[in-house]
Amino acid sequence: MSQNDGKIIYALIAYENVILCEYSSFTGAFRETCRPYLSKVQVGGQAAIRLEENESILYYLNSNNITYLIMTNTSYQISSAIGCLQSIQKEFEETFPNNNGVKTNKDLCLNDQFQEKLSMKYNFFNEHPEVTSESIGRLADQMNQYKDDITKASGLLDERNEKLEVLSVKSE
Repeated sequence: MSQNDGKIIYALIAYENVILCEYSSFTGAFRETCRPYLSKVQVGGQAAIRLEENESILYYLNSNNITYLIMTNTSYQISSAIGCLQSIQKEFEETFPNNNGVKTNKDLCLNDQFQEKLSMKYNFFNEHPEVTSESIGRLADQMNQYKDDITKASGLLDERNEKLEVLSVKSE
């Protein structure tokens, strides 16, 4: 068993063939391994590509011509990989809405601005491989329900305060 079984080995974000940001806690020629596959990415698509030569899988998600890609060992769960990609995408789109500030003319031009966030996602999903796209969706649904409940409760409190003010005025 190698040190990277069941782990995310490498993560990158690219615009077409330009790698904007990358991260890995392992050493290797990951960029060189992944770069040829960037030209095979389907715009607006997602897929998994098995790399027989090093027993790994590339998972990618493409949205708005930005590709989010991770390389994992073959034992890493597909649902966890998809959850990781969706989480990276969400963080990237919140950091660079409508791709504002994204310079796509040279490799690694966003490492200074986004590598720390990418490494946090990478490490989180390596430490918590049980987190899947489904569990993230359920958690988001629960948070939205809590938000709705709090909004309703706040409205009820406002109504109650208004009624108390009316009663206070009438009692005076």
